[in-house]
Amino acid sequence: MPWLALDFAERSAQGDLSEVCGVEGIPSLALLNPDLSIVTTDARGKVNKDPKAETFPEGWAPALVPEVEDAVDKLNTETCLVVMCEAAGLKEDAIMESLTAAAKSMKDVYVEHNDADPQAGQDAATGQGERGDLSAADAG
Repeated sequence: MPWLALDFAERSAQGDLSEVCGVEGIPSLALLNPDLSIVTTDARGKVNKDPKAETFPEGWAPALVPEVEDAVDKLNTETCLVVMCEAAGLKEDAIMESLTAAAKSMKDVYVEHNDADPQAGQDAATGQGERGDLSAADAG
């Protein structure tokens, strides 16, 4: 394996880490900041999309409004809004701006009212939490 792993003797730490990151099965990949705050608990797709980590770390953070191909796993497990706007032409940018503004507002309100950290609000806005998924599809 090209990454570090906990020793078997530290399996209780592994269990704690799995709980914090919401790991329910394998394979699973979570990204942590140097201060151990969570960047994302859903990084598996990022490895497939960017195997050389050319956009890491900024490009690996959850998008407020992900492209549908980046949220495929959620289509079967979360409530999703999928916008097909291939024929919208120049309006596609306006649609994405509206969805992003709504997702940001939802994240901000969630964090403010739940006294939560920004990652929790991000989870709510992207569907990793319990409030649903805002997904935009670029059908082209």
